[in-house]
Amino acid sequence: MRQSGILAAAELYALDHNIGRLADDHRQAKRLADGLGQFPALTVTVPDTNIVFVGAAADIALAFGADLATCGIGIIDIYSQQR
Repeated sequence: MRQSGILAAAELYALDHNIGRLADDHRQAKRLADGLGQFPALTVTVPDTNIVFVGAAADIALAFGADLATCGIGIIDIYSQQR
């Protein structure tokens, strides 16, 4: 709970300075999901927000992550930490 003030400050800053970009973030996420959905090896969930969930077999996910990293895009595997 000690860090809750830091999180609250970040959220307040975002609300004060970035709320206008939120709709654009959602459009960009939809565009990204539409593009990634063209690849049969990927399972893409249509986003409701600015977060895009993509599923892939482990070997494909590793190569996909490495390719994205060369473009300056970082991804995380939210499921491997639950296993």
